[in-house]
Amino acid sequence: MMRPVRIVCTMSLALAGCGTVTGDTQRAAIRDSVGIRIVENEPLAPDAPPVVLLSEQPILVLGELDGPAAQQFGSVVGAMRLASGELVIADGKNRQLRLFDTTGAFLRTIGQRGEGPGDFGALAGLLPSSDGIIQTWDYVLRRITRFEPAGTVRSIESVARPEVVQSPNGMRASPGLNPVARWRDGRLLALGGRLRMDPPAGIRQDTLTVSALDTVGGISPILEFAGGSSWSYNFPDGNIWFDSLAYGRRGRLVVTDTALIVSDGSAYEVRSFDGSGRWTGAVRVLQSRRPVGASERQRVRATAFAEAGSDGHDKIKEILDWLVYPDSMPAYDQLAMDANGVLWARVFPDTASAATWDLFGTDATLLGIARVPADLVIREIGADYLLAQRKGELDEPLVVLYRLQREH
Repeated sequence: MMRPVRIVCTMSLALAGCGTVTGDTQRAAIRDSVGIRIVENEPLAPDAPPVVLLSEQPILVLGELDGPAAQQFGSVVGAMRLASGELVIADGKNRQLRLFDTTGAFLRTIGQRGEGPGDFGALAGLLPSSDGIIQTWDYVLRRITRFEPAGTVRSIESVARPEVVQSPNGMRASPGLNPVARWRDGRLLALGGRLRMDPPAGIRQDTLTVSALDTVGGISPILEFAGGSSWSYNFPDGNIWFDSLAYGRRGRLVVTDTALIVSDGSAYEVRSFDGSGRWTGAVRVLQSRRPVGASERQRVRATAFAEAGSDGHDKIKEILDWLVYPDSMPAYDQLAMDANGVLWARVFPDTASAATWDLFGTDATLLGIARVPADLVIREIGADYLLAQRKGELDEPLVVLYRLQREH
């Protein structure tokens, strides 16, 4: 989760009118629709040069399969860079935080498996923080723990537990309710999902929700939007769970100081909402989503059969024959906000090597693009760096830091 940044004119303000212009307004049309500011951008030329460049190679890589114990990560569920330059890595499998200095030298470990103060039942990630405090989320113990960088526990906050949904065949699942940020009025915002029954899939999640949590366990829904396609397929001898439907829409959320910024992947569009869930604006790029053709469907089938092996071939065939693929690929499948208030929206990649990100300025006009390795999961974008994670050659978890150069 990215660290929040204080920006003079966030996207929500820009869509309502902002005095600073950073994009090419001749390529953008601005109109009001019932008080909602909509900015429509013409697409860039296919050969448009990037306006943000990454160093050719990472300037720092953390994670070694056979290296020192401190760099053998079980699973990276979060990463952030403190103001001091120190890096914090959240290792979910080992249930601990690991801190490294600016050169990559190991400093200390924070936390361990357990239920006491500073312990983790299931370390799920890091929450945004602007005061130098490290905030962790534990979805088993349902609590947020705030640590000083030295490892001292500053505070612990309990979080409401959502109801469990049960399917007719007895399968149980939770829609989740995971904190993502603190709103400016003090409310804790959490991202969850709405589950429904869908035989023979059993339980399906295809809608995301944003709710506010109060100090006594109350849950107040704010916003609901399409996104994600997690589901299970039921067989007599058990269930197979899938995290995502191939080419399904990807719902994404970014929380700034003044806006909830959402994309559901159905169009090259990002919408902003206020803290009550009221739609305040949208930014669009006027282009069509790419079609999902026979070759793309066949690629999915071939990959699924290869991963299942001969023993699971019949089950995978039944599932793939049941699936209805969308006609088009998702538009955007990731969102990020950088330290300069520029919104990054990743175009769903069609190659395994590089992905294109559309970059929108604080006035919601399309500034240009950035090209980033497609396997990177971005955790934080600073003024002159990009912090991300990816897998190594043997699928070992890695955290990488790139130098970032802005063209203007």
